[in-house]
Amino acid sequence: MDDDTDTTITSEETNITTTHETVRTWVESNGAKPALRTDETQGERELPYIYYPGTDGDDDESVEETSWEAFFERFDAHELALVRYGDRPNEGPGQLELVDRTGAYEEAERDTDPKSKVTETTEAPAETAAEAAVSATNEAPSLSPDDGDVGKRVVNASGEKVGVVTKVDEASSMVYVDPNPGIADRIKTRLGWKSRDEEAYSVSAERIEAIEDDEVRLKSL
Repeated sequence: MDDDTDTTITSEETNITTTHETVRTWVESNGAKPALRTDETQGERELPYIYYPGTDGDDDESVEETSWEAFFERFDAHELALVRYGDRPNEGPGQLELVDRTGAYEEAERDTDPKSKVTETTEAPAETAAEAAVSATNEAPSLSPDDGDVGKRVVNASGEKVGVVTKVDEASSMVYVDPNPGIADRIKTRLGWKSRDEEAYSVSAERIEAIEDDEVRLKSL
């Protein structure tokens, strides 16, 4: 999908775009900067990353601030889209998320109501091998977290840290996560978390993409 044919979808709760100018406006107005994150679990791939100065990213050696040109090169290469949650305050982590481009638009088409508007349109893509792979992943057996995962950081599908595992209920395969300070109210609904107490939220095994030595990665929404 070229930038000339990108689509921006807006609704009362969710906004999605791949337009470079819009992405830059949303990120900068949110107090963030473009960065790249080296993902060693996926062959040293450099993934686009939204960096918030003064947060955990300052101590993450895998995150490096970059130019918008380099950011958008990887943004398009990995076929990502930027989601802005319209019902969240326009500040700090939690309002913006980098997600799979195809999946984001498919979900938006299902969820948007007649009052939602599409500022630019594109032809509906035919079913691809990537979509078939997503279906196969959804049908695959879920992972089985255990007590050894307590203390691991939790990241979303784009590699952004969203919390830390504080407890695992092996009987129900439920992971309890303490969100990053200040973002609990902004992300718990979009992540499908059910409140357990005021600080920890539960994540079912079906929502987990992978469990690594030092982190738990969530599936893309």
